[in-house]
Amino acid sequence: MAVYDLHWLLLSNDLKCVLINTVLPVSSLFSMRGTDSLPPEWESYFSKYGDIVVGIMDRRRILIGLVEIAGYNANLKTGFQELGLDCTFINQKGHVFGYAGDDVPICLVAWQKSLWKRAQQGRTLLKYLWYAVFYALNLPVFVWAIIRFDVFILGYNSTFLGYLDLPLLRLLGKRVIYIFFGSDGRPPYIDGALCKSADIDDPRRCMRMTRMQKRKIRWIERFADVTVHHPAAAHLQARQFVKGLNIGIPFARASVEENDSRMRNGIVRILHSPSDPDAKGTPAIRDAIRSLQAKGYPIEYFEITGKPHAVVLDELQRCDIVVDQLYSDTPMAVFATEAAWYGKPAVVGGYYARYIWDDYAADVIPPAIYCYPAEIEDALEPLVTDAGYRAEVGRRARDFVQTQWNPVRVAERYLRLIDGDVPEHWVADPRAITYLQGAGMAEERVSALVRAIVDKGGVQALCLSDKPDLERLFVSFACAKFTEESVLRDKPLGM
Repeated sequence: MAVYDLHWLLLSNDLKCVLINTVLPVSSLFSMRGTDSLPPEWESYFSKYGDIVVGIMDRRRILIGLVEIAGYNANLKTGFQELGLDCTFINQKGHVFGYAGDDVPICLVAWQKSLWKRAQQGRTLLKYLWYAVFYALNLPVFVWAIIRFDVFILGYNSTFLGYLDLPLLRLLGKRVIYIFFGSDGRPPYIDGALCKSADIDDPRRCMRMTRMQKRKIRWIERFADVTVHHPAAAHLQARQFVKGLNIGIPFARASVEENDSRMRNGIVRILHSPSDPDAKGTPAIRDAIRSLQAKGYPIEYFEITGKPHAVVLDELQRCDIVVDQLYSDTPMAVFATEAAWYGKPAVVGGYYARYIWDDYAADVIPPAIYCYPAEIEDALEPLVTDAGYRAEVGRRARDFVQTQWNPVRVAERYLRLIDGDVPEHWVADPRAITYLQGAGMAEERVSALVRAIVDKGGVQALCLSDKPDLERLFVSFACAKFTEESVLRDKPLGM
């Protein structure tokens, strides 16, 4: 039971009558403290029970969970706590790259973290036992959560009870904000992390994932009070949503240390750290670096894959330039944001670079170098040759992250969602989406995959029948003929 709820049960009956039956709101009673308007016996009640009453008044005890996405949730929790709010972040599964900052408020969560780790490392039969116990513990954790919290900020497929928890939370009057981070909301046929080249030959797996994604999103939309999504990935949504960049990515580090990254005899160190080299366009990025080196530029290229987060941060502080990815549908994902914190310019490729200005105001678009995939080498070259330009781009990115995306500012925006105060310009209608190329693969691969799906399952297999204009755009895109120059320039990875 929540501490404040328990204390409420322990309050004397006469104080309960004061709080429940008075015609004045509790906040007005507080404003009367220390004045002749408040009877002396009430003043004594407030002196004794003031903190409890404050907890009862502010029904915004916040739970964030149930997984971690590149430090997002831990930083958001920090922002809420700096605002003086009661906020807990639980990460039931831990994180493969060692992100910290989550809470273990009850032993059940500690057991779940341990069980998940054992299941990931266990042998076949024992593994399923650990998974079964892990998911069985979700029920008592959920019961604890609904007693303890008033607001639930969930994301990336987080659920206690297979999404059946969402209607229960609504029935109990809880405020639910659901965040989509990328692959958890994007149509699989435009997501290179989910659908590979083999799916073009047999698209049934991709079709099945798309149907499941659509059903999941429709269910979440039905019961969540607010959904936060990015227009470039929100094709399957049916209802209006809050645009992700209007909220921002909460980000902070303990300190920023000066380093000698620009004092290596003129050698420019470029860092690339792909979590999925295929979806991040790593082969094409290597080609661009080799081309610049062939022009005689003194470039040292460093690539990190599958290392702990602390190792990546150490290399970030030592580099001069970051190349994030080639096929991104956002100008500054978490790795580019981390680079910006340290004042490092980031180059990000993506087809959405030509659409983003239609979806967002200029003041919320991060100042990374966001370019079309074919322009990645051209975007890198002036950063390599001009140290002053490199420093200026890094400074602008750092100022943006530290002022606009610091945890407190982002938490303040979430508070507006919690309180139902959502500015109109934050909201997007999925029926207005026109972006088609997705993320994680070249546009001709997207086109081929969409064409295979339509050939196999008909246009309804795209799960866009509620958006006929967008559906027609995808059908036209599937029939598009790419020039030989385009295919060579942005060829599907692995060719």
